[in-house]
Amino acid sequence: MAVADEIPLRPLPWPDAISAGFWEGAKAGELRIQKCRYCERWQHPPAIACMACGSEELGFQPLPGGLRLYSWTVLHDAPAPGFKTMLPLILGLAEAEAQQGLLIAANILGTGESALRLGMPLTPVFEPIGEGHVLVQFKPATGQ
Repeated sequence: MAVADEIPLRPLPWPDAISAGFWEGAKAGELRIQKCRYCERWQHPPAIACMACGSEELGFQPLPGGLRLYSWTVLHDAPAPGFKTMLPLILGLAEAEAQQGLLIAANILGTGESALRLGMPLTPVFEPIGEGHVLVQFKPATGQ
């Protein structure tokens, strides 16, 4: 197969000093979210300072509790060539039970749009996508 005939890869995550803990967690099969050591609030996406109190004393910890479907949209056109085989693509927002308003965005795998319900339990899944990168995705929790 010629290079031009190959399916392009999806965009790869490139961890930086702020987001590295999230991506290291994904490689370890854990959903690690940034937490303030001062006020103990969770935040996502990662930032240089706490969005609640301004402290720069932040670390990454496995997120306790479950996730619930907060919102979603369905893409029927690929946002980039590497997504063509994933259509229709369900993009979801999950709210963490550990903290109201803590939202995490990811693809929802293993189900169709008609099975989705607001508030349904989700579980994280970790998808290796090459070059040592792992994405955090969601799927309906067992029994859903």
